[in-house]
Amino acid sequence: MPSLKIPDFVQSLTPHDRHPGLQRAYWLAAIFFSIVLLISLHRYFTFYTSYDQGLFNQVFWNSLHGRFFQSSLTSNNSISSMADGVIPTVYFLHLGQHLVPNFLLWLPLYAVYPNPATLVVLQVGLMALGGLLLYALARHYLAPQLSLWIMGSYYARSL
Repeated sequence: MPSLKIPDFVQSLTPHDRHPGLQRAYWLAAIFFSIVLLISLHRYFTFYTSYDQGLFNQVFWNSLHGRFFQSSLTSNNSISSMADGVIPTVYFLHLGQHLVPNFLLWLPLYAVYPNPATLVVLQVGLMALGGLLLYALARHYLAPQLSLWIMGSYYARSL
């Protein structure tokens, strides 16, 4: 049975003595995650979320209940509704607007915690993970301090 080779840039995310900036990268990711999660959850609980928050929650909820990728919110913005004047339907397939099969990856998490706030936590967590992966890629080619600056600039731009 062939063994799975882990790429070098992913191995640079495991703590050992060769990567002195890794602990700072983890702290930076934790600080970013905490601040952005606090802001995002505040936006959600004060009803100041975007239109997409409701759309994605509806797609996840419908998919969880056997109506995969259906959304009445997307139907209103479809070309058939806007250009042809067709009345929006409640069973419109969101895949008709955007091909997003990666929703199926996160559907089990939404099944365990069926709440729109779960999507907020997932979004912020993926953004924080993206910064760590960017650090790992940069660290593979650059000095630790410069890699931290690149990671920090990614987080600053994400705010």
